[in-house]
Amino acid sequence: TKIASGSSSNCGLTTSKKIYCWGRNTFGNLGDNTTTQRNSPTSIARNDLDWADVVGGVNEFCAIQDVTGNLYCWGRNEDNQVNNTLAYVTSPYQMDNDSYVRVSMGEFTGCAINTSDELKCWGFNYAY
Repeated sequence: TKIASGSSSNCGLTTSKKIYCWGRNTFGNLGDNTTTQRNSPTSIARNDLDWADVVGGVNEFCAIQDVTGNLYCWGRNEDNQVNNTLAYVTSPYQMDNDSYVRVSMGEFTGCAINTSDELKCWGFNYAY
């Protein structure tokens, strides 16, 4: 079990390997294929899959699928934190075909380590 938090929404990973999210959903943060605010835990759109991990960014979440290690993300995408469409992503979107063991999200970027121990990052590419 695990809780992941964004700025105004949360997701929980249950012992049955399912993800439920609640809170504000302005950008599709809850992954339930809507932008409707939820005051209680609501199943993400891809709970037909089993999940191993979930992490939160500011207005987006990413999860690693159990067994395959595939990485899925959803939510606000203004800086390509989720994919390259520059739109809100309201349900889990498979990032690529790699298998991952760790993922982390920041405000404008995400990074993950695959099973080949390679670090991959995406999102807004700037430095202070």
